[in-house]
Amino acid sequence: MNPLNKYKYLDYPQAVEAITNDTMAFNPFAHERGSRLFAFFTANLANFLPDIPYASHLPLLREWVRNQWLAWLEQGYFAGQLPIRIVGWEEALVARIREQPGIVCTMHTGSYRLPSYLLGHARIPFALAVSRQVVRKQGAAFRSLHKRLRLPGKARMHIVEADSPGGVLAMARLLKQGYQVLIYIDGDLGASPVEAGNLTPTPFLGRQLLVRRGVPFLSARLGVPIHPLLCFRREQNECLEVIAPPPIVADGGPTEGYMASATAAIYGALAEQLRYRPAQWENWPYLHRVTAAMPDDEQFAGPPDVQAALSQLTPAHYALFAAQGKYYLIRKVGYKTVVIDKVLYDSLMEYWYGVPVDA
Repeated sequence: MNPLNKYKYLDYPQAVEAITNDTMAFNPFAHERGSRLFAFFTANLANFLPDIPYASHLPLLREWVRNQWLAWLEQGYFAGQLPIRIVGWEEALVARIREQPGIVCTMHTGSYRLPSYLLGHARIPFALAVSRQVVRKQGAAFRSLHKRLRLPGKARMHIVEADSPGGVLAMARLLKQGYQVLIYIDGDLGASPVEAGNLTPTPFLGRQLLVRRGVPFLSARLGVPIHPLLCFRREQNECLEVIAPPPIVADGGPTEGYMASATAAIYGALAEQLRYRPAQWENWPYLHRVTAAMPDDEQFAGPPDVQAALSQLTPAHYALFAAQGKYYLIRKVGYKTVVIDKVLYDSLMEYWYGVPVDA
């Protein structure tokens, strides 16, 4: 069921207020799925933004949910004028992108489908490049987005399966015709099957991510610029802000140096924003999947007993989650995880989060 159905008869300000009230009351510990969401959200914040106190993690998760719901709400207005002000999408930026067909590189931040709206309503033709797996999972959502944009003629939105055998050629043809290729670099996309050789170690908030190199590879191979484009929501939902760092241009083919520097520049721009508005990136609960390996600690090799856990472990440094009938304790820094029994899991859930044992 669409969680926004309950707001469909409200105007935008009313819906924003209702969504805010509902998400600020969100209790992730009411079910295992929510508890697992919080466990990795808080663990990833602890690793990448350790200066944020643990007491802020649950409010930030609620804000994270709110931001996603507001993004979905705003897509319903894509056919016409958005009910929220947009800043940063200036004439000079529009002209630069229009005159230089290339890769518009964005991320799942703020109202994350805003780039499609901006390109479409500026009558800049574009193709959304995604993986075949994403097309299978979200094909209906893309068709709905295309319908809402109501783009005429050449400005219509194309969908390109970037990892299909003819994906690169399809993008090259569209670029020659003046299209932009819109890619979410933090999404499930690679120009070829995802293997270790297709990942670039990238510095990010004091650690390293393993980032797909598809975007800089394509820009260098096809000889087109990368136009970084990020969207964020200002406090109190004042407006949507477009942030466009300078274009990135390859000096030659897809060298290792270029691919590393390009991904570092793109993720560096993201990191700069996340330091003061962290809840607006959709990928926080999943970041551990693309984090470079950290040194292991043999001192945390087995589960503690209940009394030792209650007296020695704190939710600021550890988290709990359950999956497929098993229960886990994770030490946040370094992601060291051990299997625990249900008695210990229930005891810590009640002690840390106030969840009754029989819940």
